Amino acid sequence: MFFVQPLPDEFVGGHFGRLGRVNGYNSSSQLIRELDQCFRSGAKDWEPPSVDRLITTHLGMESEEYLQKHTMLPFYWVTTFEREEPRKFESVAKSRQRAALKHERDAAYFCDECVDSDKRDLGFSYWRRFHQLPGVDACPIHSAALSYIHKQHAFDEPPQRWSAIAETVPKELAELQYHPVISRYIKISSRFLNQRRQCRYVASAFHSTALRQMGLKVVLRGSATRISDRVQQELPSLWLATHWPELAKKLKGVPFSALDGVVGSQVCTGLAHALTLALCHDDVDYAVSKFFELPLDLHKLSFPKKVIMRSDMQNAYLQCEGNFSAMTKFLEKDMSTVTRHMKKAGVPSAVLLNEAERHVIFEIVRDADIFVKPKPPSKEDLALEKDSRGLSEIPKTLLMPMRPEMKVAYLANHGDITKMAKSLDLNIATVINHMRQVGIPSTRYFCKKALQELMELVREAETADLRWVRVKRLLKD
Repeated sequence: MFFVQPLPDEFVGGHFGRLGRVNGYNSSSQLIRELDQCFRSGAKDWEPPSVDRLITTHLGMESEEYLQKHTMLPFYWVTTFEREEPRKFESVAKSRQRAALKHERDAAYFCDECVDSDKRDLGFSYWRRFHQLPGVDACPIHSAALSYIHKQHAFDEPPQRWSAIAETVPKELAELQYHPVISRYIKISSRFLNQRRQCRYVASAFHSTALRQMGLKVVLRGSATRISDRVQQELPSLWLATHWPELAKKLKGVPFSALDGVVGSQVCTGLAHALTLALCHDDVDYAVSKFFELPLDLHKLSFPKKVIMRSDMQNAYLQCEGNFSAMTKFLEKDMSTVTRHMKKAGVPSAVLLNEAERHVIFEIVRDADIFVKPKPPSKEDLALEKDSRGLSEIPKTLLMPMRPEMKVAYLANHGDITKMAKSLDLNIATVINHMRQVGIPSTRYFCKKALQELMELVREAETADLRWVRVKRLLKD
């Protein structure tokens, strides 16, 4: 079997079709079945291989290099759940045998001018990846409207095979490539094809900062405009209806998780991330370079030397490997309870940490001091406290003589300030001020014994027909 090297930016489907034609197969599916059988016969412990592994061993290429340079995975899987190897595409390809062949557009797209150029330089034409990007209706090189063919096995033949019967993107749709946001989107999505994967948490944090500066919504609550609503306002309805009809039909104010999820750490496609970057940033180079940075790799986290936490939280943290979401299910508590306690203890989520950092924080949690909840007081302690409440607040002597009517009212109403004010027909503030001047505390929470002692003190108090004294409050500096 002959194996030909892929051409620059050649789409994997077109490369397999070219391999099939060189080796005399009727379709790429027939080629894949033949390669799969060869792989099975030479493997002792056989596992279904990903499509890229069927040929990369013969091409002398690393599987990761082939996936990044010739498949659409860098666009459709721009973010990942994992923290340890966030920039690898092999894990995606291994999840399904034909994941590398993923192509979500409803047709195969090509540029007629690119076809003519290839025929002059190579003698044949080939399928390019950036023509297959969702939302790209014109060739980024020649600015010409793309042609497309609705055939199930279109990539098995070269683009020149379909030039006579292919349809062309409408002129009004192709001219939208000059729209400011769409123009930036095309450049950003093309740059995605040459990047590694990004951690979804880092991507979410980057988007949230930009959206917050624009006054857009980054949390569930609040009345701010959602990113999906702003995209509906900014982008032409024809472009949205063609490339994202679900978003075009969305009602204003209704959440659209496929796009709004970029700030909620959800795994969204490159279409959502590229549109968000194009809307929030005028500088494409800045947007792409900052989006794919990994700040957590550059700035080491500082951990506390000692922490204090509850035993159930300590056990859940170690059992769930520092994943707060898993801890909520393990403890059967809501997320706010878990995050509040862990924040108070100074322990971060381990989801974003690398192996060295995870080892450090797990050791700190294992050696944590266990918080012991104070034992509630017994009934005897509560009764003793109730029986002695107020005894320590009774003054030995009063600060000044009492007015006669105040003394009579105090004794008649058993120290109740509210009843004193009513019986004297005075403002309650006036009564309170006089009692403070004399030095008599409030008896609201006094026990019976303390109240009796205070009553005896008032009975023996001196009286004087004094003028009302207004106490001036000291002004603060």
